[in-house]
Amino acid sequence: MLGVCVTGGISGSILNPVVAVVFALFRQLPWIRVPVYILAEFIGAFIGAILAYICFAHSLDAFDGYNRQITGPYATAGAFGSFPRPYIGNGAAFLSQAVGAGML
Repeated sequence: MLGVCVTGGISGSILNPVVAVVFALFRQLPWIRVPVYILAEFIGAFIGAILAYICFAHSLDAFDGYNRQITGPYATAGAFGSFPRPYIGNGAAFLSQAVGAGML
């Protein structure tokens, strides 16, 4: 909600590429602006990930001993994205992502 309140007057609260496309489909946003919004959101996501890594790098170092791993007992990759798990099926993974994206 804070993101919507802060950016509402500037960008119309378009915080997700899907929202930009839907706004364009319903003629609330000109199609010519959609690529600009998507690029800005993509760049913002990378900047956010870099800032999160900088903020938590020391904690990760203490946990994994400076050795980033994707799997295993000291895996830290899950902190930065969604990865397949043997106990989660494709349907549940899809539903999780669809609900998460819908909430944004």
